[in-house]
Amino acid sequence: MRRIILHIGSPKCGSTYLQRVLERARRGLPDLGLHYPRHGTGTHPGNGMVVPVITRPWLTSAFQTAPTLILSHEDLFARARDGRRLATLAADMDAEVQIVTILRPFDEMLLGDVSQNIKQAQSTGMADAPILGGRDLRQFVWARHKDIQPAHFIAEWHKAVPGPRPRVATLYKLKRTFVDLAPELREIDWTLPQWRSNPSLPPAACAARIAAGRATSPVPDGQPTARQRAWIRSVFAGQAAALEQQFGISLHG
Repeated sequence: MRRIILHIGSPKCGSTYLQRVLERARRGLPDLGLHYPRHGTGTHPGNGMVVPVITRPWLTSAFQTAPTLILSHEDLFARARDGRRLATLAADMDAEVQIVTILRPFDEMLLGDVSQNIKQAQSTGMADAPILGGRDLRQFVWARHKDIQPAHFIAEWHKAVPGPRPRVATLYKLKRTFVDLAPELREIDWTLPQWRSNPSLPPAACAARIAAGRATSPVPDGQPTARQRAWIRSVFAGQAAALEQQFGISLHG
């Protein structure tokens, strides 16, 4: 049976790590009945942005390599309508699409946002630019509360691309989730140098950049206090409850 394992994110939840592992293992995957096809010409290790523009010839060629394809890109997370073309082709080719989402507790997601913005500001030579428009923590959290709606995004993907129930797991169960879906992945090397996985900056590194005037942040020292973290989780409590009710995952324990 033909199958597509479609990883749609979320951003800052191990996507680069997964993609680098699969990219490195690409040559040997067909021997395991798996294929992580190339797409694009840039340096991004993900291949999932083929989904919005996927064609029958491309998909046919990919399936000639192996019966199970793995597609991954974190930017697909909120773009369920981009899956309609894939849904049509998969149905025509009698291929099952299994959607996979990896998440983190909401306070960790937001800290990852802060870290990523600091890194991007430095890499573009704009380290003195206010992170996320200069919002304070409350403004930042409420704005992200409107933008980050995992339960809704996943449900919309399931509507756009019908198939088995979406698999939703925490970052800490990423490897286990993919091995459960494709046991052959036990055979590949899952170790990866940390710098290759685009990790969030540690709180101390965020604080050092902020203190040195090389970045600004809605969190003055780059690390929310325990009280602030608890408040962030309370803001997202409704979304956490929706995830647990719809997909059986508890982000906050």
